[in-house]
Amino acid sequence: MLTRKRPCSDLAILAVGLSACWSAAGEAAPAPSAPAVTLETDHLRWVIASNGVNHSFICKQSAREYCAAGPRQPWAVIRKGGKSHGATACTLDADRLRLHFAGSGDEATIRVGRKKAYLTFEVVSISDPQIEEMTFGAVRVALAKRASRMSGVVAGDQFAACARALNLRTNLRLGGGPAPLVAPYACAAHGLVGAKVAVVGCPTGRLRGVLQRLVKEEGLLWSPVGGPFALDAQDNRGSYVFATVSEKDVADWIALADKAGLTTIHMIGWQQSLGHYEPRKNLFPNGLEGLKDTVSAIHKAGLKAGMHTLTGGIAPHDPFVTPVPHQGLAVDAAFTLADDVDPGGTIIPTTDPPGDLDTVWAYAGRGNVVRIDNELIQYTGISREAPFGFTGCKRGAFGTRTARHGKGSAVGHLFVRYGLFQPDANSPLLGEVAQCIAKPFNACGFDMIYMDGLEGMSGGWHGVAKMSAGIFRRLKRRTLVEASNWIYHAWPYHSRLGAYDHPKWGLKRFVDVHCRDAQTYRAASLLATQLGWWAILGPSTDHRSEYPDEVEYLCCKSLAWDAPMSFQQIRVGGQPPNARQDEYLGLVGRYERLRLGKAVPESVLARLRAPREEFRLLGSAAGRPQFAPTDYTTHKVTGLRDGSSRWVVRNRFGRQPLRLRIEALYAAAPAGSPDGVVLARFDKAAEFAPAGSAADVTASLTPAAEKAPDGSPAARFDATSAAANRRGTWVGFRKEFAPTLDLSKCGAIGLWIRGDGKGQLINCQLTNPRHFWPTWDEHYADVDFKGWRYVELHLRERDAARFGDYGWPYRGRSAVFRSPLIRGHVNALTVYGNNLPPGEDVTCSLGRITALPVTKITLTKPRVRVADTEVVLPVNIESGQYLELEAADRCTLYDERGARLQQVRLGGSLPHLTSGENDVTFSCDAVQGRGPRANVTLITCGEPLRP
Repeated sequence: MLTRKRPCSDLAILAVGLSACWSAAGEAAPAPSAPAVTLETDHLRWVIASNGVNHSFICKQSAREYCAAGPRQPWAVIRKGGKSHGATACTLDADRLRLHFAGSGDEATIRVGRKKAYLTFEVVSISDPQIEEMTFGAVRVALAKRASRMSGVVAGDQFAACARALNLRTNLRLGGGPAPLVAPYACAAHGLVGAKVAVVGCPTGRLRGVLQRLVKEEGLLWSPVGGPFALDAQDNRGSYVFATVSEKDVADWIALADKAGLTTIHMIGWQQSLGHYEPRKNLFPNGLEGLKDTVSAIHKAGLKAGMHTLTGGIAPHDPFVTPVPHQGLAVDAAFTLADDVDPGGTIIPTTDPPGDLDTVWAYAGRGNVVRIDNELIQYTGISREAPFGFTGCKRGAFGTRTARHGKGSAVGHLFVRYGLFQPDANSPLLGEVAQCIAKPFNACGFDMIYMDGLEGMSGGWHGVAKMSAGIFRRLKRRTLVEASNWIYHAWPYHSRLGAYDHPKWGLKRFVDVHCRDAQTYRAASLLATQLGWWAILGPSTDHRSEYPDEVEYLCCKSLAWDAPMSFQQIRVGGQPPNARQDEYLGLVGRYERLRLGKAVPESVLARLRAPREEFRLLGSAAGRPQFAPTDYTTHKVTGLRDGSSRWVVRNRFGRQPLRLRIEALYAAAPAGSPDGVVLARFDKAAEFAPAGSAADVTASLTPAAEKAPDGSPAARFDATSAAANRRGTWVGFRKEFAPTLDLSKCGAIGLWIRGDGKGQLINCQLTNPRHFWPTWDEHYADVDFKGWRYVELHLRERDAARFGDYGWPYRGRSAVFRSPLIRGHVNALTVYGNNLPPGEDVTCSLGRITALPVTKITLTKPRVRVADTEVVLPVNIESGQYLELEAADRCTLYDERGARLQQVRLGGSLPHLTSGENDVTFSCDAVQGRGPRANVTLITCGEPLRP
């Protein structure tokens, strides 16, 4: 079981905005007074004024001031009674910094430690135990080029600052903007006295060296392949494969890794259950010894072994849950039983209303399980009005024992994330789970651990940090660490980050986003990055299978940026999701050996890094790798009489014979299909509610006077943009479905659109309820035509590849590129407009919107004409199948999985594409029923790059 990585804003790897501290304190910032305290290292002179605000933060080598201009930041702030108070006076007596807070009358003492390259600050005393939180060692710095909450670094090209917590009593807030606020803090819940932090200010080029000394000297948990050491570690350059390995097939996995040039076999699904982490019996009949022998075989082959965990997560069937649930299972809501309950009762009455809790067990939900004594009870309903309680209860859930419970008993709602229970962060169970993970790791000699699902821990940042540290401190060998939550406290031993869940649509554009993000992460966090997780996709009802150029695009960017990869859903034995898996892994291996061997000169790598630029890896007589610039230009044909079957393709290279791929698409059933589901009728003015708009856009969606060609009512979409260009000119109108709609029989949306030819975009977006993973199911129609046109928008053909071409009010890394629409539970349709022309009124009409089933069609003898020359392909291509034409003697028809169906023999010579613009026409023999739909991709290549 694998969890999705959380969006970067949630992970806070990049700096997040914070309001100015004095604004938060509700006090006017005083002007800096005379310097009172000077703290120095070899590189930094930090001066605090006598009124407690920062006076200067100076690089001693350059004498440049980095304390941000404007109202100066108080060095310390306390929160008491819900109000914040900044320090108003400070003095230094030997190593004691004494602070006074006039707003509350409180005082605090900080022990100052002066090291050669950094300073330490430890809270020694506070005057009032009612103080809720204390920020200390805070400074706002004019260093905005790079910022990472995980590393605690803010940096420019010449100078950098960093704050590192020295224990789990201390955390960090890191602001954004041109003058980031670096603000270490402690809260009473975890102890104010004893909270300790180290602050660094030094030239940027020396920062990693300073941090390497700091983590050792201050006794932090650290790794020689993590934190400030990560970028020097060769271990972090290797790629890995997720593998459900067994004692029997380990040799097959070793051969697969060798083929693909991968250095690590990362074991998933190896445990009998999450929680106790005993080896799975059907994979390792010899138990822990069998797992140990398997890891030993991987090592003997010169490879490394990785262990995947769901970290704090405890499966419902684990012994920590059943038959007697552990007392340390976390609870996130507590109630009191309002009356006696017999063993067979299906209602659990409570003295207070249960509140906004889930009533379903869903991957992204909070769970629907309560605990009374040693019985777990799963409910399906909630009564929020008297009599309060949980209804539709399944007693003795997950194999626990039913029992009678008396009035006044405690009813605890169990904390659930990703369909797993979690340990209370302050209970012994946390350590027990950590030991269960460390035991097989140490016994078998694993080399890598991925702490997945770490963000699911209870107890907020403190619980997450305790769980991560609890595992790492128990590991007895050099360990490469990755985790789904890139937390601040784990940074000194965290090795590599950047893993995103694999995309299913818009694969190449997703790689561009990932490369951009990974370089940002690397520069700011000082950690190694990777371009996984990736999957070699097979087909499903949601998406097509993966093509070779998509795999090569990933490999090429991995090589260019020297970023390792990781692969999911790979199989040995049996039938892989994509029948071309071995071919693709061979391609991966060719690229990986070049990358790990540093065999490609920097001048070529720089060209390969460019986003949207594609290349093919070629051999040469001299054995040197060559990279040919290549364009894959895809055009969608939606019929033979709607204008889409003829288009113009620009070839930016020299004259060359036609290369192409034709994918036969599915067709939607007619709009009147009995299995269709009407999403919008437009017969009511209030059917859609406004869903916001960009600042310069005004728009309306109102009933139209005219009807659509099918006789249904239509809506009129009017919009005007005052923006200077088209990007980001969005407006939305939302219709919610309660109860949710079941579209499980449907695979497309059909609607009539009357266009005005002004090029605006209509996006029909479907979504799911919040307890499913967030999904933005994007489907675009370009209004580049005039008059009425029927449009089919297929769920399988989500427009993720175009998402980044427009500005939207939502992020889409996972929700657009990865998360499928749960078709049985659709909760809303949002109709967005975008790409509006500046300063013009646009008007188009929308007819009834219907979700429709899809059907297969067959392209019989497809033909492609370039200028006056035509090639006839003597095959039938059924929906989902595709044909690749590389040369007259290299034409292959594949099924949906990529299995070869036949080699196609062509008669005559191929058309040629000339340099510049070429007229292209697609046609085929008549298709019965629905019209032909196809993606036609023309492939053009240039001369190989020269070093």
